[in-house]
Amino acid sequence: MSKRFGRLPFEILVTRRRTVMGMSATYPERYAEALGLEMGADEIAAVLDLARVVAHGTERRFAPLSTYLAGQFVAERMRAGMPHADALAEAVTVAERVISTQSVPGSDA
Repeated sequence: MSKRFGRLPFEILVTRRRTVMGMSATYPERYAEALGLEMGADEIAAVLDLARVVAHGTERRFAPLSTYLAGQFVAERMRAGMPHADALAEAVTVAERVISTQSVPGSDA
């Protein structure tokens, strides 16, 4: 647990574990709804795929940041008139390209 937030009482930890275990399958839809957004199965799969690609192709800690940046990218593309699904697919493609062209420390690339 982060030192920034300190330790939580045991009762809260138990309650949180129970909640997460019982509702984790519907979390993306519930979170989207709470934000006033809609998120379909295809979009969930694409965002999770992006996170997986980034986590396995770079440092794991970059996966959440990459999904955040992809969200901003998609929003910008949609404002420019691009369909949502196309913008998300482009964001995933860009991440894959960046990962595949990154140089490995100690190599001549």
